[in-house]
Amino acid sequence: MSSYKVDYSELVNALQNGEKEEADRLLKKLLPALKAYLMTVMDANPQDAEEVAHQALANVYEKIMNNDIRNKKYIYKYLLTTCRNQYILFIKDEKRYSSDSGDQASLPASPAKQIANLLDENRQEILKKCLQELPEDSRTFITYILDHPNVVSETLGERFGI
Repeated sequence: MSSYKVDYSELVNALQNGEKEEADRLLKKLLPALKAYLMTVMDANPQDAEEVAHQALANVYEKIMNNDIRNKKYIYKYLLTTCRNQYILFIKDEKRYSSDSGDQASLPASPAKQIANLLDENRQEILKKCLQELPEDSRTFITYILDHPNVVSETLGERFGI
């Protein structure tokens, strides 16, 4: 797939610098790659993949424009993760509003989704109470992961001596 040959960190630069033509060129390559990922890995139908890919791009666009992307080099991986999480939310919402929810397969929540659920405002209070029950070292570790969701395992290993 040609998406692996493209340096999508250029997309971050193009969007932040207002280079519309370059951003459009990269987005034309990126959208089909995201849709293919959703259809292949997440077993999404083409219509759902299209909708979810657009929503994920909108979410990431907002992060880029707010300068919330720490390492542009990993933007493609971040986009894939955002697509996966957005699709899980999409399926969850579809189940909630479907009167025939028994026909749909349930997806197990991925670890990233579990963290996203914990970060939901409605669950913040429960999270705080649960964290207080943990030993100090476990609480520190989990708090660090929640504060740094894109941290790589090597960094965690070095920081916590694992």
